[in-house]
Amino acid sequence: MANVAQTINCLHSLFAAVGDKYTRTPAYYAFEMYRPHMGGRLVPATIDVPEMTVPLLEGSTRLPRLSGSASVRDKSLTVTLTNPSLQESVVTRIRLSGGVHLREARATVLTHQDMHATNTFERPDEVGLAALAAQVSGDTATLTIPKQAVVAVSLQLG
Repeated sequence: MANVAQTINCLHSLFAAVGDKYTRTPAYYAFEMYRPHMGGRLVPATIDVPEMTVPLLEGSTRLPRLSGSASVRDKSLTVTLTNPSLQESVVTRIRLSGGVHLREARATVLTHQDMHATNTFERPDEVGLAALAAQVSGDTATLTIPKQAVVAVSLQLG
């Protein structure tokens, strides 16, 4: 569960506003991407990826190359994935078990070449959602998750 303590004009808020002007922030779009999980049933998922080394102020740590979650509602499976790498994209295969076949996969990505980019009143659409190509074959959807990106995949089950 995620909560936002203050929705406007704070660090990681959903909106920035001054007078009668407002703009959506990248955090707004991240929350929008996770919305399809609401009311869904958790689907156990195994994310089999190598770890990457991440520098810290002192030393380093290891993180998985992808993290994510999955839920199902009716005949729609939602998979959200995060690629924290600042350098590399990740080719990803989402494979279903139990004889379930995919009819369609639609993916949306939130990313920007500049990890510090944000939306301003002058550039309200600097960071936003974009379609991401996903191919379906039988029980598998394949897509490439860009560096420093959050991806939401909507899979229609057959």
